[in-house]
Parts: sequence; structure tokens; C-alpha cells
Amino acid sequence: MSGHAARFALASGLVSLAVLLLGRSLAGSAGHAGVAVGVAVACASQVGAFWLLACVLFPNQRMVAFGLGMLARMGVVAASALLLVPLAGLPAAATLLSLVSVLFVTSVLEPVLFAVQPRLEG
Repeated sequence: MSGHAARFALASGLVSLAVLLLGRSLAGSAGHAGVAVGVAVACASQVGAFWLLACVLFPNQRMVAFGLGMLARMGVVAASALLLVPLAGLPAAATLLSLVSVLFVTSVLEPVLFAVQPRLEG
């Protein structure tokens, strides 16, 4: 399972970099901090949840790991919207849009990376 985690971490990092660069180019200077924080929170929570759920707790139960991962993502978005943005004084639109963008794209990549694995190692 370590191959899955490494591929997913690499893919998440690349997605995060793309969202960071695109977000910074589209957001005004006031939104740069929000984009950076949103991307960082999303990447860290996504890779952490994937490693914990798919590699440690439920390595042979992908659907359970995916389902719990979805709940974790919803919790991250809710906590960011209700706590992080107001307490840190970040721009809500830039922070949450970058956060959700990274979470969405990496969520779509999870099953793709699992499906590609046998062809890469076989």
C-alpha cells in the first residue's frame, strides 16, 4: 500500500501546486493568503486522511475508506468555513474555493490511482 500512498501524495502535491498557481493568478493580492492557506489545508488533510484510512485502518476495504474520507472532507470544509476563515481573518471566497478545488480533484484521482496500480507494477 505504500506505493498507493506515494503516488497519491505526489498527485496531491501536483494538484495543489496547480491550484495554488491558478488561484494566485486569479485572486487579487488580498486573496493570496487565502489561496495558500486553503491549498495547504486541503493537501495536508487529503494526504493525511488517505494515508490513515486507505493505508493504515482499512487497507482491504476501499469503499469504507472512501466513504469515511468523504465524511472527513466534509468536516474539513465545514471547519474551515466556520472556524478557520473567521478566526484567521482570511478571505472566504479565495480560501474555500481553493480548498474545495484541491479536495475535489484529488477525490476524483483516488480511484484512478488505485485502478492504474496493477499496470504500473505488473
